[in-house]
Amino acid sequence: MQNKVSRTVGAVRAAFDFLTSFCLLGMMVMVLVQAGGRYLFHYSLDWLTELSSLLQVALGVFGFGVAYRVGTLFAVEAIFDYIGQRPGRILRAVITILSLAFCATLIYGVITLAIAVPSQVTPSLGIPKWMVYALVPIGFAYAMFEMIVISFIPRPPVDDEVLP
Repeated sequence: MQNKVSRTVGAVRAAFDFLTSFCLLGMMVMVLVQAGGRYLFHYSLDWLTELSSLLQVALGVFGFGVAYRVGTLFAVEAIFDYIGQRPGRILRAVITILSLAFCATLIYGVITLAIAVPSQVTPSLGIPKWMVYALVPIGFAYAMFEMIVISFIPRPPVDDEVLP
């Protein structure tokens, strides 16, 4: 059972690592093509600007869960060292519960927004807005997944000298 859970967690993490990398790479290529086109041909492709912006949003929401997993989000660890181990665990649990509630609220709000604008599309590409808004619940659901997984399987301490 635990091996199956580990494989599932690994597969979800690998999928979001791929999505995040794809968004970053795609955004970089599109911005370079857009800048080159403006410089060389004095012409810009509106759809490239729009697609790179969409990838930037996807990178942010998908990258949030990845950053949470590897421990690179802003955190104040000194308070945990000061208050001791048991109160520190309780405080971490409270923070995790509040973070999960915050993510759930964001997911609910974005789904409500997507339902309210079913026929709107993006200007250049004509992508339905609900598809764009769907990126946020997917990204925050992944962040919630990481919060829950890390609550049960703590990540190893991060060595400040060897950050990726």
